Amino acid sequence: MAHFFTADTHFSDDSVRRFFSRPFASVEKMDAAMVERAAIVGAEDDLWIVGDFAACETDRGREAAQAAFWALSGRKHLVRGNHDPDWLVQTLPWASVHDLVEIEIMGNRFVLCHYPLVTWNGARAGTIQIFGHVHTRWRGAEGRSCRECCGNCRAAGSGHVTLGPVRPQRQGTSALEAEKAFPIRRPFASGSDRKPAMPRTALERSRRRAARSGF
Repeated sequence: MAHFFTADTHFSDDSVRRFFSRPFASVEKMDAAMVERAAIVGAEDDLWIVGDFAACETDRGREAAQAAFWALSGRKHLVRGNHDPDWLVQTLPWASVHDLVEIEIMGNRFVLCHYPLVTWNGARAGTIQIFGHVHTRWRGAEGRSCRECCGNCRAAGSGHVTLGPVRPQRQGTSALEAEKAFPIRRPFASGSDRKPAMPRTALERSRRRAARSGF
């Protein structure tokens, strides 16, 4: 069993396709590419969608949302974003629905929330926050912790959308720069003998010293 994370897929949302310059000629091609890429997720895997799954304002959008949901494999968990209405939550059989959730994988702790947080439970102890919402236009990346990961759905240059596991975000980088700096790695698989390496930076070391000092 593996855990996959993504955010801001915005299925059937043509305005998002155009505004963020996703490299697809139509919203239908964008949706098909995301579903195709998500084939990496197995039936026994957990797929965490950290907000903004689909545009559900119209009948066509709701139909597309349902089609996308059933086309995706795995146990699908929703961490609600600002574009996830009650209809989406109540109509589709999600494995779980949250506004914020804390999970543990192979001894590593994660806090999932659609919105980037200033701090969160266990931030000083190495807990990683996974968020969405900001896409690739994040004002405020300066000074952010390397323990944060942007899980946004990314339009890759090869013409498909990357749906993948956690990518650490470096201090002072935009989400787009972080995507380039940290390519996709293996998903976190339960029961594996090997844990993913955690980033070690001067900022992290200073925060650990502060935590031990009681500040």
